[in-house]
Amino acid sequence: MVNDVCGSGMTHIEFRRSLNEELEEWARLVELVNQVTLTPGRDESFWVLEKKTKYTTKFLYAAMTFGGVKDSLMMKV
Repeated sequence: MVNDVCGSGMTHIEFRRSLNEELEEWARLVELVNQVTLTPGRDESFWVLEKKTKYTTKFLYAAMTFGGVKDSLMMKV
């Protein structure tokens, strides 16, 4: 778990192979993860496309067909 690895402020993970080209990407990931504040309790998700923060298929369809224009990529969703 992220908290087990980063909770103490030290990031220590042992890999089965050495990171060569990926070392820079790993450093960026560690930097991003260290910016997150972990709190006890369950995570909650919110639907940000609507003020009520409640997901509805009706609103999703409206977002996908904004202004009557259909986005062919969104229609695959």
